[in-house]
Amino acid sequence: MAAKSGKELSQPPTRKQVRACIDDADQSFRACWQTLTSLKKVEAEGLDGGALLEFQPVLASALFQLDDAYRRLVHHRGVLIQKKASHSATRFRRRMRALDQDRKALRSAMRVGRNLGDAFAWTFYQFDQPLLELHFQHPANPHTPPGIGGRGELEFIKHARPRGFLMLYHGITNFLRIGDFSFFDPDTGRISAIGELKSVLDESEQLMVRMHTISTNREKIPFVDPDRPVKKPENRDQILVMEAQFKATPERQMKKMAEVARHSAPTRKADLKNAYHTEELANFAKQLSLTGLAFEHVGKGGVLAGCCPFRGRSLSSRIYSKASQASILKRMARIRGRVSVIWDAALPDNSIFYSELDPGVSPGIPPLFWLASDIDFLERVYFMRAIVGTIYNPAHLFRALRERGYEVRTEYPKTGTPKFEISQKVSNDIAEIKGVDFFLRLIQHRFMREAKIIETFDTLLRQVQELGSGQAVRLELSLAHFFSLNPHRASRAT
Repeated sequence: MAAKSGKELSQPPTRKQVRACIDDADQSFRACWQTLTSLKKVEAEGLDGGALLEFQPVLASALFQLDDAYRRLVHHRGVLIQKKASHSATRFRRRMRALDQDRKALRSAMRVGRNLGDAFAWTFYQFDQPLLELHFQHPANPHTPPGIGGRGELEFIKHARPRGFLMLYHGITNFLRIGDFSFFDPDTGRISAIGELKSVLDESEQLMVRMHTISTNREKIPFVDPDRPVKKPENRDQILVMEAQFKATPERQMKKMAEVARHSAPTRKADLKNAYHTEELANFAKQLSLTGLAFEHVGKGGVLAGCCPFRGRSLSSRIYSKASQASILKRMARIRGRVSVIWDAALPDNSIFYSELDPGVSPGIPPLFWLASDIDFLERVYFMRAIVGTIYNPAHLFRALRERGYEVRTEYPKTGTPKFEISQKVSNDIAEIKGVDFFLRLIQHRFMREAKIIETFDTLLRQVQELGSGQAVRLELSLAHFFSLNPHRASRAT
């Protein structure tokens, strides 16, 4: 991150500069995409090790540049508001609108980059579902850190190479939220340590960083070589300053890191080889690639609809596209006929859930990138070259559950979130399925078959019966989707 001159800081980035920043980042994103696709296409032994190591520095540098431009816009927006009286109402509104458009554009570009970071980091976190759940208990930070702290993190990810580990930088992801770095141990295939970084400048403006690490293996700690003597910096005063900063780190943050480090392994496994509507997704991807417009039914209750309305070849052109909502709706007009097919007037719970396809990670839901799907289709989704909507009517699932003896209660308030309650009598007790929204999301956004969801419910109820009646029992289900680097191998879940 180069230092900005006083003149640069006195003026906000122009629209042309913002677009150039986005397109520079896009070049970095494209390089990262090539590394991701190589991860998906070949066995680990055939990977380009250099490209793998460069993925994070390249992506992090791009995100820091986008955030730098974003912070400058935020600063000048505040200045403009302070000086509102010195501008005409028309000019003030025009400038505010332009600044807000540019901030929104930068956020969109950062979202593209962090989605790529999620797909990369998840590859090494997929066997540590309990850790992911702990990360998700804390709010996300959509921005890289400013100032010396941010500079230290960026330089660290560029130059630090801990022997025996792959270091994962949390700042390129949406879902890694505790600590600054995770350390993947190739020997075990698991995350074995979490690190927190502190940075300061010494008297000669040299950047000094210090890592506080919590590890599950005291015999193998990142950056600690038992055969190599540790050389301490001669500047004792600087060491004392950094130690004071570490002591100022909230104790609860250290506790969070320790909790992440003390993870447990998944216990039960289920074959998910045939759990997804992969054929329907492949048909949809082929249509979209050939014609730029596609519709596909997914099971009895789902529909995928997509179009490619943006003509711009660059990421900034697509983000700033003039394509109107009306023109997009006109392209998608045939969706009405598709939706009518998934609506069954004989069912009591008909409802239509519509949203844009989400490629991101959430608890129990893997990134879209790792599903068995065409790379061109995934590229269109990740790089905003296509708008893909997913529509779902859960009434068919609810009917199938009732046919298997489940009681399903639905509530659709005029305002607020719909409520679903699923239960079944077990001996003399009632077993309830909580978190129904999660399972609906698996069906709508990861195309899991409804039959697999019902099979999961049946398995849970059998486990409840094994525990016996007459006592309160709570079973927690954690789905951990494991995708091999070899696309011909089956995926699994716990």
